[in-house]
Amino acid sequence: MPEQFNKTVLNPGLDTSLQDAEDSRESLMHYETTSSVEGNSYTIELNVSLPNFDASYNIPPTGTGVIVYMDKQSSSDKKSDYSYHIEALKFGLLPVWAKPQDSLRVKKGSGLGAEYSREVQQHQAKLFNCRKETLAQARTVWAEPRKHTRCVVPILGYFEWLDLKQGKIPHFIYLPDHPLLFLAGLYSHNTNYNETEIVPKGEQYFSSFSIVTGPAKGEGKNDMLWLHSRKPIFIEPNSKAWYEWLSPDDCWDEKKLETCLNTETNPVYESFQWHTVAKSVGNPTNKGPEVIEEEKEKQQSIA
Repeated sequence: MPEQFNKTVLNPGLDTSLQDAEDSRESLMHYETTSSVEGNSYTIELNVSLPNFDASYNIPPTGTGVIVYMDKQSSSDKKSDYSYHIEALKFGLLPVWAKPQDSLRVKKGSGLGAEYSREVQQHQAKLFNCRKETLAQARTVWAEPRKHTRCVVPILGYFEWLDLKQGKIPHFIYLPDHPLLFLAGLYSHNTNYNETEIVPKGEQYFSSFSIVTGPAKGEGKNDMLWLHSRKPIFIEPNSKAWYEWLSPDDCWDEKKLETCLNTETNPVYESFQWHTVAKSVGNPTNKGPEVIEEEKEKQQSIA
């Protein structure tokens, strides 16, 4: 993941590798590089926290994904122009204000999950998608994360199901020449569950995220209404929207709804391609690369 982020964002098209910093540790790796984008040079610090993370081609809500956000830097400690953090966490937001109330365990196969797992997953099931329209409201559960904890979610592509008379057909939407795409997201570091089984010993918090979606209508390839009424919102690396969305300053401006969360003329969508995939992608236990492979339409026999 760090090298892919370097090739996609920090030094696109250049043969520039990351350098290990002196204070790298087993659970948190530190890298440094000089980023060269559009003729400008920046000093970058990259902190990576991916302990025991296994990459997956099929991440359902409550599964484990990866986010990227910018760290705040005090003026006295500032050693770089930008400080990024790459972190593994759960898909489905557990808000920072949520507190343990019910210790019931969720059913997990033939056994049970950790204490408090049922109420945590209830939060996550409701908050794995954030609608752009809801984000615009003054009073919303998203008020805290939209101001303090914005992020992007690196992915290879996304799945959507086309609803036809003969049944639902899964599609994979992707950019063929890009190692990573970046969804607009929001994340949470909840410390209220630190004394429960939900947060493993040694961890600082329960970390989780949600992605932002918008209306599927748009111009050109931005119009995805043929597939679904909603679509995820992507942010182009190193664009004005990228830096505005990831800025670690604690601020929220309604202008970000259009400057960062553009659904009408988003340049990322203009280069998208898609193909149908096997329905086995609907089973979250299928996580291998075969789930994104194109499934050719079966030909009718002459009979």
